[in-house]
Amino acid sequence: MGVGSSKDDNEKLQGNADFKGPGANRGCTDCFCSILLIACWMAMTFVGLCVTGFIENDMLKEGNPARLTNGMDYLGNICGVTDYNITATGENTKDLSKAFYLPNGAPVCVNSCPTAEEEYTGYYCKYDKQSQVNSQTTSAARSAVAGAYMATMECAPYVESVDAWGYCVPQAAIDALASAAANAINQEIVADCLTSDTTEYSVTGSESEYVSSSDVGMFWKDQSTPTNCTAQRKGLVVTAEYMNPTSEDGFFDQANADMYTARWVILGAGTGVAMTLGFVYLYILRIPGVLALVCWGLITLIELCLLGVAYFSYDTSETWKTDGQHTDSEASMMLYVAYGFAGLGGLWFCIICCLRKRIVLAIGIVKEACKAVARMPIITVYPVFQVLGAVIFLVPWCIYMLYLASSGDVAVDCICTSSFSSSYADALSGGSDAESSCESSGCFLYKSFTYSDDMKYTGLYMLFSWFWTSQFIIAAGQLVVAMSISTWYFTRDKKTIGNGTFFTTMKRAMWYHLGTAAFGSL
Repeated sequence: MGVGSSKDDNEKLQGNADFKGPGANRGCTDCFCSILLIACWMAMTFVGLCVTGFIENDMLKEGNPARLTNGMDYLGNICGVTDYNITATGENTKDLSKAFYLPNGAPVCVNSCPTAEEEYTGYYCKYDKQSQVNSQTTSAARSAVAGAYMATMECAPYVESVDAWGYCVPQAAIDALASAAANAINQEIVADCLTSDTTEYSVTGSESEYVSSSDVGMFWKDQSTPTNCTAQRKGLVVTAEYMNPTSEDGFFDQANADMYTARWVILGAGTGVAMTLGFVYLYILRIPGVLALVCWGLITLIELCLLGVAYFSYDTSETWKTDGQHTDSEASMMLYVAYGFAGLGGLWFCIICCLRKRIVLAIGIVKEACKAVARMPIITVYPVFQVLGAVIFLVPWCIYMLYLASSGDVAVDCICTSSFSSSYADALSGGSDAESSCESSGCFLYKSFTYSDDMKYTGLYMLFSWFWTSQFIIAAGQLVVAMSISTWYFTRDKKTIGNGTFFTTMKRAMWYHLGTAAFGSL
């Protein structure tokens, strides 16, 4: 007999009565890839310890995230970071973590942003001028000296400011922006509602379709296009306080308060209600004929839409030929559109005919998957474990990346609003006159970071470790789900399948096959 022609070879496989699916006897797979992934994490941890300063390394210097966010004074010192002794005042910029901008655009490092109680009780000046102000023994003398430098915009009085990531932003500036935003919105309101017609129209006739019965007696813009302008007619417009992000009764504060008040509703709707609807949907799909009806119904609907557009285009083309309002070219264009959609409809029909067996198979697989999930509902919560694993990895990874990004060398340059342009290094080489030339020419200092090749390659490696780990978490999840479903499918007695089966399968996958997940995600 030929190969495979014996009765034994063609006989259907029979499992034992106590067969509980695949996986009883298995060994570790792709162990080398598991070792590589662990080595990747260890190397990432070593990089993190270097850039955070726990391990000294000549190629990877210690970083400080404050270098990325904190402001910089007019001398190029990063406030709260650079160890620079201010000779004129005896202070050190490392102890002054906030940046306060003077009227000429030159920032100075200060200890804290002025509060409302401190407003106009002192002065911030350029460092050499600050020493002269501080040396005065009386308040009147300090005001006189500071006033002279205020004329040259080298000093500024204490004004109430908000600490925004190390920058002292004047409250007056925030209020002005909020007022401008409110005025812009109110101008739109005025254009729509505050017309010269102040008549209070009643809701009658055709207008009733625009409003509900409870809206009777409101102010309307006009009768032809009824627009509810009650609030605007009563003077209830958008206020600057409402648009102010620092206001306790503003939009942002109210939005946060609403989110906090509705936190349990949001959490319940996003988890409990969604999961309940998901299980209900799974049970509905298990009803004989429902899934097939949905799938074939959608396929048929697509076919009818394509043919419907084709028929509509053809009918429009025939109408345009005789209506005298459209040219022959326009009618021909619609006819070609009809032919195009008819061709798409025919192509769609042919594709479905060729894939009909695959579609039937997919419907059957979905049905079985619904049954498996119904027996192991805990499987729907598994993505939460994946997200938790990603967060556990992402937290130290982000910290390491912040320190790495801030470990570069700081380069200080000028950016100018005029045609004048020069680097701060050139200005600094010319002494104080060159320094002031940058300011007097409408230029401002900004900082940028330069990185060595070792730092750049380290950053690429950190990105690689994130991509590999994130894909590993996804692959491990796919492996656990696949093994759980296969265990359910091959188990004869389905009554023995439950949430415990999922945890048993997850333990097997984690113990034996994480190397395969690491290899597949590499």
